[in-house]
Amino acid sequence: MCDEEFDDDEWDLVVAPVDTKSVPECVSLSRALSASADEGWAYKENLDWEAFCAGWTDGVRAWQREACARWSILCSKLDADQDRQALRRQLVLMMRRGCANSCRKEAWLSLSGYAQERKAGLMSGALIALNDMQADGKTRLAARKIKHPPTFGGELRLQEHHLSPQGADSTRRILAALALAHPHLLGFSPQITDLVPTLLAYMSEEEACGCVDALLGR
Repeated sequence: MCDEEFDDDEWDLVVAPVDTKSVPECVSLSRALSASADEGWAYKENLDWEAFCAGWTDGVRAWQREACARWSILCSKLDADQDRQALRRQLVLMMRRGCANSCRKEAWLSLSGYAQERKAGLMSGALIALNDMQADGKTRLAARKIKHPPTFGGELRLQEHHLSPQGADSTRRILAALALAHPHLLGFSPQITDLVPTLLAYMSEEEACGCVDALLGR
């Protein structure tokens, strides 16, 4: 039920429960709408933006608003320091239903553990290698053009991810950096070649590399 103290225009989006045991909850419609309409979540330098958005429909945008609302509910509960184990179960259920675009960066950086590593000032081997490759040709690694990056037993399908030339170059550098840091995974993690370009739609090259590196380190 909605609290009566709130204005109906502000609190009129009722979100269905993520499981059959919970009751519907009311969330801020304006917050959900602004989050779903804002394109600030996209790291457009890495994307062919028109191709990336070509398949969007009104139904997709409506789902984005609901997903933003669900995330807002979860964040408010986390801030209130409620039962963490119950919230973790709710998070798992919510992520299985899908995460709104505007929430993906925050979700992935947090769930991978990279947000905590960055806050602590930690620098992984993959990020050190990536920095060397980005050093404007001043290092041995940066002087090399990565034409055939490692694929970890998978297939590199850059055209399916609607990347810009910059995004494609970032993907190659990240894959090379991850291979240097995790050579034992070169033939056993085929999903990495799709995960890296997917993350680059929502975050910077360094963040995507750190996110995947943190996942691989678990």
